[in-house]
Amino acid sequence: MTEAEIEALIASKRKPAIAMLRTAQRTDTGTPGCWFGGAPTLPAEIDWPVYAHDAYYLDKPFEIPMHFLVQINLAYVPRVVGLPQLPRTGTLFVFFEPVVAAWADDMAAMRRGKGSRVIYVPDDVSACAPRTPPPMPDLSVLNEDDISEADYVTKYFSKWPFDFVVVDTYPLSSPDPLINGFPPGLGTQLRRLREDLMVKLDTLLGGDSYLTDYRKSVEVHTIFGATSKRYLPTEDYHRRLYIPTDVHLTGDHIMLLRFLIDEDIGHYSYDQIPWGFWITKEDLDNQNFDNVVVWSDL
Repeated sequence: MTEAEIEALIASKRKPAIAMLRTAQRTDTGTPGCWFGGAPTLPAEIDWPVYAHDAYYLDKPFEIPMHFLVQINLAYVPRVVGLPQLPRTGTLFVFFEPVVAAWADDMAAMRRGKGSRVIYVPDDVSACAPRTPPPMPDLSVLNEDDISEADYVTKYFSKWPFDFVVVDTYPLSSPDPLINGFPPGLGTQLRRLREDLMVKLDTLLGGDSYLTDYRKSVEVHTIFGATSKRYLPTEDYHRRLYIPTDVHLTGDHIMLLRFLIDEDIGHYSYDQIPWGFWITKEDLDNQNFDNVVVWSDL
């Protein structure tokens, strides 16, 4: 391929995204009504989401309270040409159970939408009292066999405000052309573009931030943007991995949210890889967030 053809291919892979960039300090204000972890201002009349686990190895099933991940005040989300449109008012509350639900049936619970919950509240929640999370499993225990109701403690993600930054994102790509069909060298160029993005975001934070710490993730949490999945899983793919064939992504799904492992807020998952929250275009147009499903985004 010529240089011009490679540049055109890179441009075709570029997708705008809305980064949820944590403030430089946990004590900073950030965008109103937007933060990771802590206590959400979820209205009192809405039950705290739980994951109903079959508990086949215990005497009885039990419910596991989901971890609260992020609260997004939609009034402040940037409107970007080329991106799907979120509601212009209201708040999204994102919950998930990253230990047992991720383990059970090879993540089938997550892929059926049972291990996560995205709640859309169209009304203003600024006057609602913060909801203290109920007792739940300590995420340092990443094995379902070690979790029982007696082990629950009130240990939840640390609160950290964030601001929105519109960025260009690129798919995570192996430089091996045999893996994903990219020409030699393109994967390396895409990786450098992602690294350049981190430098730009780091500058916004005043330099020497968590983004430049090699031990931390080299990407950020985003709304929309490029997915790292190189293909949508087929029924044959599910069959080979013993995943029920009724659980799958289709061409009608788009990635609504993408979250990375984030040590600073205490966000871990069973397999320690990024997770994408997927929604159909029709559900998003109808402001229906009841059918969001989760896939590991690699």
